[in-house]
Amino acid sequence: LPIYLQRGSNVRLPGSMQSAERRAFARRQMRVDFIICVYFPSCLQPPMSAHIIDGNLLSKKLRAEVAERAAALTQQGRQPGLAVVLVGDNPASQVYVRNKIKACEDNGLHSVFEKYDASLSEAELLARIDALNHDRRIHGILVQLPLPAHIDAHKVIEAIAPEKDVDGFHISNAGLLDRK
Repeated sequence: LPIYLQRGSNVRLPGSMQSAERRAFARRQMRVDFIICVYFPSCLQPPMSAHIIDGNLLSKKLRAEVAERAAALTQQGRQPGLAVVLVGDNPASQVYVRNKIKACEDNGLHSVFEKYDASLSEAELLARIDALNHDRRIHGILVQLPLPAHIDAHKVIEAIAPEKDVDGFHISNAGLLDRK
C-alpha cells in the first residue's frame, strides 16, 4: 500500500525492502520536504530468482537473427541501411563506431560512415542529418556522442527523424519508452 508522508516528517524505509532499493535511497532514514506518496512494490512481492545469462551466446543469437532478417529484406529489394556520423576524434567514439560498422558488414546491413573534423559547424551537421533523413537507403541514423562543445547535442538529436533514430534519444522515442 502507498505510504503518505507529510511535510517535514521523518520516515524509515521498510525493513523488508531489497538491498538494491536501500542503496538507491543513499541512507536508511530520510527527511521529507514535500508531501509525497511512495509505493514499494518489492516489499509486497517475493524476490525473483537469479538467471545467469551467457552474453556471448545471446549476442551471437541476436546477430544471427538480424542477419537473417536483413537477408530477407535484401531479397525483397530493401536492404537495411545505417548511417553513422562521427564529429571529432574522440578515441573511444572511434572504436565504438568502427565496431558498429563492422557489425553491419558482418550481418548484411548497408552502412555509411561519415567522419567530420571537430571544426564542422552545427549548421553543416544539421544539413547533413536532414539529407540522411531523406535518403531512402538509410533506415537508421546514429550520431556518435559526445559532440564538440560548439554543437548543441540536443538540437542534433531532435533533427534526426524519430523513425530513423537508432539510439532512441529523440523526444518522441524517449516518450514511447514510458508507454505501457
